[in-house]
Amino acid sequence: MFLYIIPGFATEDPDSLSITRDYLKQGKFRSAYKTIRLYSLAHPDDFNTTWLFAYTSYFAKHYRESDMLYRKAMNEDPGNYYLRLDYARMLVNIGSYDRAKPLLQSYLSYDSLDGTALITRSRLDYYEANYNDAITRLNKIPESSDESGNAGVLKQEINLAKAPWISARLSYATDDQPLQGFFPEMTAGWFLHPLANVDLDIRVPVFQKGNNTFTGFWGEAGNKMFFAKPRIRLDAHLGILKFPKKRSITWTGDLSLRKTFLRNLELNILLERSPYFSTVSSIDSNIIENQLSLSAGWNDMNSWNGTVAAEVKNYPFDQNNVISIYGWVFAPPLKFAALELRFGLGYNYSTSQKNNFVAEKSLAEILTNYDPVLPISGIYNPYFTPNDQNIASVLFAAAIHPARIFDINISANLGVYSFAMVPYLYLDKDGSGNIYISRGFSRETYFPARVNASFVIKLASNLRLQADYEFSSTYYFIRHYVGLGLKANLIHGGKN
Repeated sequence: MFLYIIPGFATEDPDSLSITRDYLKQGKFRSAYKTIRLYSLAHPDDFNTTWLFAYTSYFAKHYRESDMLYRKAMNEDPGNYYLRLDYARMLVNIGSYDRAKPLLQSYLSYDSLDGTALITRSRLDYYEANYNDAITRLNKIPESSDESGNAGVLKQEINLAKAPWISARLSYATDDQPLQGFFPEMTAGWFLHPLANVDLDIRVPVFQKGNNTFTGFWGEAGNKMFFAKPRIRLDAHLGILKFPKKRSITWTGDLSLRKTFLRNLELNILLERSPYFSTVSSIDSNIIENQLSLSAGWNDMNSWNGTVAAEVKNYPFDQNNVISIYGWVFAPPLKFAALELRFGLGYNYSTSQKNNFVAEKSLAEILTNYDPVLPISGIYNPYFTPNDQNIASVLFAAAIHPARIFDINISANLGVYSFAMVPYLYLDKDGSGNIYISRGFSRETYFPARVNASFVIKLASNLRLQADYEFSSTYYFIRHYVGLGLKANLIHGGKN
């Protein structure tokens, strides 16, 4: 939205309307809102005041009030095409596409080559994945229009979105279980239609366990479908997996549905069947993880945003379930030139139906050199099973844009108050005097942490190189992960 759309007022109060516009130009939206709101109380029926109040309310994030005021102004002057266009742009920005369309159509029938109207309608088409219609409208914008430069930027963004793409990635992970893994991956995709956005993913995980190397294969093909009217996105994938050690083959897949309500409210449902490779013992145990998750989130990246979610993971290996409930919230970003900072809070609770913590050695081996002072060593076999694990954490995220071709992102999740019922093993006797290995639990506090960093360099408009690092620390092990990937959009340079 642009300030020039608001006309000057012949008989305005220099201490109110003009000051409001000055605040808007300076980005002081709260001050602008307070000024115009107070002035509007004394001039509730003034058309220009109502229009400026509606415009200002949008930037102050009072979307409902802005919508109400625009409708009031429309009732006062229904033939004002500039007001229709301004209102339509506000509706597009808040995601009310169906209400914006007739206003834009009306304005374009009045002026079919207006750059502002055409780029606004093109953005609407872009958001609804109608890429070809968006490009057609952008090509109509005259080079003499003030929107010509913005049209070129949007056209490039749309061409990148609809172009075929291919990426190659190599990752390495190591932890002190100990377990190491290399993860070569090739992916490709192509947008054909809002209901046909296909992709292919091929991974060859390689694990190092002691002196042995195990190699698997995992390939998946999928499609993403976007339904503009109900604002629903449906993703589906189906694949084949060869486990690293026992060479058995199974299928994998996922089905996810994302529904967008209002402006930024989203509901997500996910069903997924995938392999589990997170513990040493899982590498040669052929573990499949079935997941059902439900989440709701508010994703306004310029204001408060957060998510609450619940998920159940089922393991057919032993018919066990792991249940998690979690949520997080970030405050509005703090922006300083090329730096953007965010701070937030998070919470995670997880527990399992059955605990899989067992002794590393057999009872006979333990009894051979048993020392009651030393704990009996144990591992999670074949997958991790939390027991009343609670993690309250502080969150941090930083985005740094030192130059147009560089992006640096850093995030941290630091557990400041975390505890769990941690299992331990000891020897006991049954009623007949037979010795067996028993399991107990003790409440332990700890300080989990996860830190992520990524560095992106745009080698060309359609070529991007990305390097990633992740450090994660849990109660049981510390893991380091590094990755390097190259993505190319196969876009041509001609006019579309």
